[in-house]
Order: sequence, then structure tokens, then C-alpha cells
Amino acid sequence: MKPHKILITGTFESGKTELVRLYTGDPRVATVSEIARDVLALDSSLQLKPGFQDILFSEQLKKEVLAEATGKPIILCDRGVLDIIAFSLALDIPIKKEWLSNSLGRYGDIMICNAGDIPYSASYEGLDSQSFRNQIDLKIRQVANELVSVDMIRPIINEIKGTLKARKFFLDKHIELTMLSKEGNRLSCERGL
Repeated sequence: MKPHKILITGTFESGKTELVRLYTGDPRVATVSEIARDVLALDSSLQLKPGFQDILFSEQLKKEVLAEATGKPIILCDRGVLDIIAFSLALDIPIKKEWLSNSLGRYGDIMICNAGDIPYSASYEGLDSQSFRNQIDLKIRQVANELVSVDMIRPIINEIKGTLKARKFFLDKHIELTMLSKEGNRLSCERGL
């Protein structure tokens, strides 16, 4: 059975990575780390190159395929294709048809981390400023709502709020319900219902 992908998204410094890391080693869950962080750790100059978003897109798809190959029923993605589109919109980078077509049917659920619950202080103006952080938050919500409106799978959008402990509790319950639903669907198919 195809795994259920949950996109953990939100603006930068909103607690996504910390939340996803809590599931490392969970036997039910495969995790996909934030691609931009991984790519920039190898070569920070890539961020300034015109094809940076294409690199992120390609690496995102590769990592998701590897996560699917684990056979685990749940995949948690720390950012995803939706984020690449939202950042591109915020930075006035043209959106490619390939990104849009590959975003449809990709995620069963979209969890947006509430940035207001996480203290943040910008270290400088520009891409690290509070206003850019807010702009990214709005773009992510906009893109998520637009994707849901045209996606045949109709992913559910939830906002994750509160402390890390509260967020994990919410996500644990969501994962449990998702797994119960998948098991019920599997049994119905086996019985021919």
C-alpha cells in the first residue's frame, strides 16, 4: 500500500525541523529532511545561482522516492514541493509547470506550523527579516489553499500550534488516525467491500 505523506511546512524558524526530528527512528515513519538545508550544507553558494529552485525540486523528489522505498506507512516531509513554489513566488522566480504538476497528489496532509508560537529575532534585513518571514508564511498558506482546491486527492490542511510537546501530541494523534483509516481501507478492499 502506498505510504501516506504528510507535509510539515511553514515559514522559516517555525519549528518544522525540530518536530520532524522527533520522528527519526519511529518504526511507523520515514522522514525527509529539509532539502535546502542539506543542499546548502554542501555548497552555500548555490543559493545565489539561478537554478537553485530546480536543484531543490529535483532533490526533493529524489528524497521522497527514497522515503517511499522504506516501506513505512507514513512519510513526514520537512518542507516540500509546495515550499519551493511559495519561496519562488516570494522571490519573483517563475514557477515551472513541472513543479505544479508534481505537486498534485503528492501529499495526503499539509501541516502548517504556526510561526507565532516560536520566538524569532531577525539577524539582519533582507531574506532573514521579520517581514520576509511573514511574506513566506502568507505565500505558503496561499499555495496550500490553491493546491487543495485543484488536487484530486484533496489533502487536509491543519495548523500546528503550541509548544513542541503540544505539536507532537497533535501529530501523533493524526498519524494514529491516518494509520487506522488506511488499515480500515485495506480490510475493506480485501473483503471486496
